[in-house]
Amino acid sequence: MGWTLFSELGLRRHAKRLYPHIKLMVLFLGTLTTFGIIKLVKGEIQWISLFYDHSSTLASVCLVLLAYLAVIAQELPRVKYLMLIMLAIMVLTFRSKAIGSVVILVMIYWLTVKKKKKIKVKTLCVSAVLAVIIGWEKITFYFVTLYDSSARARLYVTAFQVAKDHFPFGSGFGTYGSHYSGVYYSPLYSKYDLNLIYGLSESSHSYISDTFWPAILGQTGFIGCTAYMIMVFWLFLKIQKIWKINKYQYFSAIGMFVYILIASTSESAFFHPNLMPMAMLLGVLFREKPVNFEVQNIGIKDLSKTCQKNKNKAIVEKFP
Repeated sequence: MGWTLFSELGLRRHAKRLYPHIKLMVLFLGTLTTFGIIKLVKGEIQWISLFYDHSSTLASVCLVLLAYLAVIAQELPRVKYLMLIMLAIMVLTFRSKAIGSVVILVMIYWLTVKKKKKIKVKTLCVSAVLAVIIGWEKITFYFVTLYDSSARARLYVTAFQVAKDHFPFGSGFGTYGSHYSGVYYSPLYSKYDLNLIYGLSESSHSYISDTFWPAILGQTGFIGCTAYMIMVFWLFLKIQKIWKINKYQYFSAIGMFVYILIASTSESAFFHPNLMPMAMLLGVLFREKPVNFEVQNIGIKDLSKTCQKNKNKAIVEKFP
């Protein structure tokens, strides 16, 4: 939709028009977060989610606003303090994936904008290792301490067995790890004793779509999962082309891509409604054309030379 409907939008060209609206939303969230911090200190809440149903949704909203601010940051450097507010709110959600994303986003900003370096696959691998280190406590909690009763851990491990038993194309859509596999309760959960896990039973299946990759592996098999990974890698290659257009736009796109990858480990990221505004912005960025502000802002001397040259040409044509 962003690719087709807003191909001529020109976010950077309309930076001054966009800025007041984005600033209003950022300051609104920042003000509410201030009250949330007070409740946090008093012990009334464990994390900040504001008026959203979950703190992960707040983190996604902050990421989208951060991405928009990054696009117009070169034309309006003053937006950078608004970007810091968004990063701070993401940290205050106290979600491991949000905190890990903030650390990696800061590293990516330093590499792409400050050092003017392109993000490579090995950089993403280093980021993945860093994310694992930051979330190691949560990983061991779910996959070691609570493995027998952890819905997320059991979904991950059982997905390989499902793909193996239904080789090569998996068990089919709506049968494993997705929302509708719980609405129309799939017989696979009883077959693999997952119905005994809290959050995965037929009467209470709130954790059934708490992951993403297990759904892809289980429902589409090894072939479908490989194809999906190739598609995600193609998206990365598509984002790499934005580097030639503008470094800030590149940071915006690669930042959203990395966040989605991190989020996909513990939520239905690519299926989730939170992805829609990110996908929309990515579509716009893919169609953005280079805006050469250096040409638009011609120096006075160059302009004088051009005018004088045209004037002399006109005189010669009039009086040969």
